[in-house]
Amino acid sequence: MSFTLDYNGVGDSTSNADTQTTKLDDELLDNFNPYQTKYEYQKDLLTDDAKNKLDTSRTSGVVLGKEQLGMDDEALKNYDGYGMIQDMKKVHHQYKVT
Repeated sequence: MSFTLDYNGVGDSTSNADTQTTKLDDELLDNFNPYQTKYEYQKDLLTDDAKNKLDTSRTSGVVLGKEQLGMDDEALKNYDGYGMIQDMKKVHHQYKVT
């Protein structure tokens, strides 16, 4: 299955994320939780109830561009954009998802 997402609106004009075409590793993506930071960084700050809700079996706290694509820090900044208010302009980004 594939589809194309078109975004027209205000966005970070410094980001080049819409030029990313490399497929990420299926095994990692099947076991990846992008919403959870590294458990080691948060374990001392969480209540027992919160700890019980974390899915420690899934990979988290990983920067996929660095881990999977070998991007250096400068490439990651260009991918993500700088997010400065002066860079927020009308943009047209197109993403093909397969």
